[in-house]
Amino acid sequence: MKNHYYFRHRHPSGITLIEVMFASGIALFGLLVVVALIPLAGNEVRIGLQTDRMASLGRNAVKEFDIRGMRDPKQWCDKDGKLYFYSSAKPQAYAIDPRFVARNGDKLFPYSANVKFGMRRISLNSRLPKLDPKTCRPLTKETADQFFMARDDLILEFHEDRTLLTPPPKKSFFGSAKRKRPYRGELSWMATVVPVPSNDQGNDEYVLSIIVFSSRNVNSVDKWNEVDAEVANVPERTCNIEFLSGGYTGGEVVLSHRIPGKFTTLEQKQLFAENVLKLQTNSWVMLSGTSGGPKFFRWYRVLNAGSIVPGTASRPVTLQGADWELAKTHLLTKPNTKATIMEGVVGVFEKRIRLETSSLW
Repeated sequence: MKNHYYFRHRHPSGITLIEVMFASGIALFGLLVVVALIPLAGNEVRIGLQTDRMASLGRNAVKEFDIRGMRDPKQWCDKDGKLYFYSSAKPQAYAIDPRFVARNGDKLFPYSANVKFGMRRISLNSRLPKLDPKTCRPLTKETADQFFMARDDLILEFHEDRTLLTPPPKKSFFGSAKRKRPYRGELSWMATVVPVPSNDQGNDEYVLSIIVFSSRNVNSVDKWNEVDAEVANVPERTCNIEFLSGGYTGGEVVLSHRIPGKFTTLEQKQLFAENVLKLQTNSWVMLSGTSGGPKFFRWYRVLNAGSIVPGTASRPVTLQGADWELAKTHLLTKPNTKATIMEGVVGVFEKRIRLETSSLW
């Protein structure tokens, strides 16, 4: 009797079907988590590689600015080859952007239709001023691309049969396929030279800003005057700004833009606001303004971009950068500062310099 009771009520030595289902569910959940993390990890790797390339290009551009003599105003010219007259008594800001000038002329920077504070956009002289000081020839599109674009993203195309040599690229990118491997030119840069605000008349310092772009389109500016369009995507667009923290290190601000009267519904206003105030974390904004004298410009990184206020074209933004002194006298009824949103800017490198016409030279 005892043996019969033991064999009927002992626990089974194997596992049940329910236990197998629970174990399979846990394993499947873990696999799904791993699969979901793969795109996120790939995106982080892409951002890291782009940041590393951006930092390398920015540092090299600061050095190349001096190597190629861009501090010398005699190297500055417009699209027609006219040399710019530089006066140390009346310093002003310049945007050295040969890639844009070679394709679209010397429009003001920024080129949005509602710009209030702009700077001259100039190119560089391709001739040596010492050898030919009276004539100037601005950089061509090919030369400007060679100087102001990163050439580290080579195009690699392989033959279907790996035993054969790789044929030359069929599509025309930057660079000559006959002489060297072409490149995509994803990263490019331009420079702004802005006088340092000072009450000292003898101060001849400037702030050099190297602006690094990703996938910048300079071939067409058809929408330069369509900032009020319903789905306008102007790469350089200007908007109003309100300082909430006195402009210290940029700080808390509110960016806003006038909504055209033809937009009456809430959906139309929301669509317009999202396009004209399109920003995200790590974007860059340029502040421009004047206190009655020279115009000043400074770049700020976006630490945080809040949501669009419903029914209005305004959004709260947190900026990081140098103190904006003009914020002390900035009034909504009489503004002295505007903000410019730049599409595709991934980094800005700043350095104080003196031009070759200053007291040190």
